[in-house]
Amino acid sequence: MLLLQHLARAEASSPLARLVEPWNGLYSDSKAVATAVMFFHLVPLLIAGGAALTADRATIRASRLSGDERTRQLSELARTHAIVLFDTHAANARVAGVPKAAAAVRPNGA
Repeated sequence: MLLLQHLARAEASSPLARLVEPWNGLYSDSKAVATAVMFFHLVPLLIAGGAALTADRATIRASRLSGDERTRQLSELARTHAIVLFDTHAANARVAGVPKAAAAVRPNGA
């Protein structure tokens, strides 16, 4: 089971809840930490979106070019696609997703 699913189901007395309790307090009490996590969550999405949009525009422009130029554009598009996927996945799942999920673990009744 994924760590995020464990965090979502954690009871306040579970070892996992006790493990993330210091982070939960820091995240809840500090606007700077919460803002930094949100920053590292959103900025890579914006960068990846810009890269994808730029690659799409170049692909549309390449449709009017020679076959060699279109082939070159397809290889560039494949590289950009890999970067966009890695950037968004790494940022959301690892950098921001786990800290946000850990901060969501609440004691019973809270």
